[in-house]
Amino acid sequence: MPAQPDPEITRRYVEDGETINAIAAGIGRSYGYVHARLVSAKVQMRRQGGGWTAGCRSRWADLAPCGTIAAARRHHRRKEPVDDACREAAAAYLRAYRQRRKETQDADAR
Repeated sequence: MPAQPDPEITRRYVEDGETINAIAAGIGRSYGYVHARLVSAKVQMRRQGGGWTAGCRSRWADLAPCGTIAAARRHHRRKEPVDDACREAAAAYLRAYRQRRKETQDADAR
């Protein structure tokens, strides 16, 4: 028989932000019991460390804006089309890199 959702457990986990272990200890039940009730209530689970899974703010929420080398690399890595601003940022970065490398090599040759 599948576990039945428990509104008290759901409230404590979602609204109060308690951990599954804390709820289990508070009601005298096991981790598995509490977890099964949350799953049956279709509660979106938090990651270890307190972060939420997909759909909420994460470390990727503050992506570099287009027109930067970081955004150009992100487009390339994700195989996305690269916009003109990112293409120009990448070109400017490479020009500056090549210039610095040339100057370093010239200084070493002397």
